[in-house]
Amino acid sequence: MEANYPLHPPKNKGREAMVYLSYIIDHYDNLPDVSLFVHASEGWHDDLTKGGMVELLPRIRIAHLLNNGYTNLRCSHVSGCHPKSRRIRPKATEDEIMSAELFNKDYRLRFADSYMQVMNIDDINQVPEEIGNICCAQFAVPRSTILKNPYEEYERMRQWILDTPKWDHEVGWIFEKIWHIIFKQEIIL
Repeated sequence: MEANYPLHPPKNKGREAMVYLSYIIDHYDNLPDVSLFVHASEGWHDDLTKGGMVELLPRIRIAHLLNNGYTNLRCSHVSGCHPKSRRIRPKATEDEIMSAELFNKDYRLRFADSYMQVMNIDDINQVPEEIGNICCAQFAVPRSTILKNPYEEYERMRQWILDTPKWDHEVGWIFEKIWHIIFKQEIIL
């Protein structure tokens, strides 16, 4: 870790989830009107523009964001990015997963349990049958949306990342699928 950087997550685990949660925890009482959560490097996560985030960010409609409470910054609905093509079925059996030829079957088989732990619920009936999401954990949220969860919830989620034996990629993947739910948005199907 480099001392001149202002954000110092407690551990390099969970991919962007650790950084995003650390930012929220560190700035909870002094959040800007809108927070943008994006990856540090340009890359394949933006299919809409050729200029990446530099070109995409000025296109964000702040009034819409404030009204909606959350905006995913992956705007393209190409195959594999549309919510219906990226849905997770947390309660699917191994046979259902295998018959659908879904990748990362190990993650998907453990997803319901992980969801319950991250969302702090103990009833499997509270786990949705399906969760739709758009790839890549890059989004914008207003302060009011972040504050819908108490500070302690973000601390608890970050502690889960620190404590879970799940490996880095799996933890990041889990959060990628549920950021919109964490921020009290509808489960997109």
